[in-house]
Amino acid sequence: TEVRVENAHGSTGHWINSYPDVEPNPMFGYGICSNCGFEQSLSNSGATIINGGNITAVGGECGAGIGGGDYGRCGGITINGGTVTATGGGHSAGIGGGYEGSGSNITINGGTVSATGGKWGAGIGCGYHSTGGTITITGGTINAKGGQNGAGIGAGSMQTNADVTISGGNTQATGAGACSIGGGN
Repeated sequence: TEVRVENAHGSTGHWINSYPDVEPNPMFGYGICSNCGFEQSLSNSGATIINGGNITAVGGECGAGIGGGDYGRCGGITINGGTVTATGGGHSAGIGGGYEGSGSNITINGGTVSATGGKWGAGIGCGYHSTGGTITITGGTINAKGGQNGAGIGAGSMQTNADVTISGGNTQATGAGACSIGGGN
């Protein structure tokens, strides 16, 4: 099953499996997220879990491909399998936080994951001027590219902290004027 979400802005479901039901709602900027949105940066409930399938998510302006919208973060993002391609909108991570939204808790246990940050966002982590959060990679094939001044995995522009642990899998990270893994510039 294939799911493609482009420039969608609403909550599209808590679970993305082989039989997803995706109904985007045009608000606030993120591609796929659970319980995220404008001014919900203190909300830490809900989770986005991807267990399989072919997922393509593109964030709108100020929104992550998978994760938070404008000032928003998710309670957690877990990728257990599938083929996942995520591209962040302006100032946002491919997977993680939107504009001034933290990366929260991101775990990748498997699958093939390609994440590209929007301008000033990390590939996997946080958006512009926000906290990188906790990123754990235990398996899978990961290719993460940061946007301008963003780390491949970690923090976006104007932020230097991110807690990144990689214990398995095949990971390639490329920063753009920033660290490949770690802080932004």
